[in-house]
Amino acid sequence: MKRTSVSFEATDVQSAARNANAISAVFDRHLLMVGLWVFAGYYLGCKIGFALTFQPHPISVLWPPNSIVVAALLLTPPRLWWFMLLAAFPAHLAAQLQSDVPSLMIICWFISNASEAVIGAGLLHYVIGAPMRFTSLRNVGIFCLCVVFIGPFLSSFLDAAFVVWNHWGQDGYWELIRIRLSSNAVSALIIVPLIVTWVTNGVQPLRTASRSRYLEACALFFGLLAVSYAVLYEFRSPADLALLFLPLPFLIWAAVRFGALGASTAISLVGFLAIWSASHGHGPFSGETPEQSALSIEIFLIVLAIPLSFLAALIEERVTGATELRESESRFQTVADAAPVLIWMAGVDKLCTFFNKPWLDFTGRTREQELGNGWAEGVHRDEVRKCLAVYT
Repeated sequence: MKRTSVSFEATDVQSAARNANAISAVFDRHLLMVGLWVFAGYYLGCKIGFALTFQPHPISVLWPPNSIVVAALLLTPPRLWWFMLLAAFPAHLAAQLQSDVPSLMIICWFISNASEAVIGAGLLHYVIGAPMRFTSLRNVGIFCLCVVFIGPFLSSFLDAAFVVWNHWGQDGYWELIRIRLSSNAVSALIIVPLIVTWVTNGVQPLRTASRSRYLEACALFFGLLAVSYAVLYEFRSPADLALLFLPLPFLIWAAVRFGALGASTAISLVGFLAIWSASHGHGPFSGETPEQSALSIEIFLIVLAIPLSFLAALIEERVTGATELRESESRFQTVADAAPVLIWMAGVDKLCTFFNKPWLDFTGRTREQELGNGWAEGVHRDEVRKCLAVYT
């Protein structure tokens, strides 16, 4: 018996070791894949940022790489943040070397970019204390404060100091802070929710959505694309600025019907189209100087994105609350039906609001007959006044 016990113990230890090795291998592969996605996203974000620059001026209205790193940090536990930053560095190095940026300036820019991501994501993680989800007004408010404002604001002082120290460009220190702050704030406001919502809950709704839901989504986004293209690409005169409100009904539609996922996708589509059109000399934002055009687009996107984000969060919060209430009522109904007692509830208006199955079995009446003031029909008329006196 002792030999058998020892054999079993040795087998259990070996099995546990194999399971631990398998879990470690899967975890390593998953972490490697996440790192590759961060590398590819950061590099692509740099290319998009350069493509959305007002040539020949080095002014980018939207700089996605920093926001991509922020999103990666929000989607991973803090103990892995060092790996996310390490994965982004080669992409940063490759993209900046292709633009003939000096090596020292490349290192300095990565330090300021990483500091923005760590400050924003760190503050948000500290305040919320849970994975970021754009499903409540509180979360969206904290996100706007920490990631959209505080992170870009504090890191812009360091970034501008690096630029002045390296004698890179002709702009002054405070002008550099203003340009970087507005550009990175808009990027965080548009890109971070887009990535986080699609990674956390974007795939499952696509798998379970009905055909009518797909048709509605297609109608919404094709309509939004058509209207946004006409407004942001075709119209140029100052009198057409009032037409900038034409995409608003589609944006509200996206927020109300598709929540944070729809709102973030819709505002991203409008934002990229507005910046791309202006950088190529089209649309209502193209008639000014590059600096003025960039500032006008940033104000336009901030005014659209912040209220839309809060509206989508409010919708998500109400839907979540209604779902949790239904589940709670269903659990209570199940427990009450299984109880060996008669349960009957009424409000202050003396109308029946709840009863369990044993009550229906006892009275021999249907659920519809008992609701409201139907309970009085099951009481002898000589006893109704006594029953009503109990609630006075």
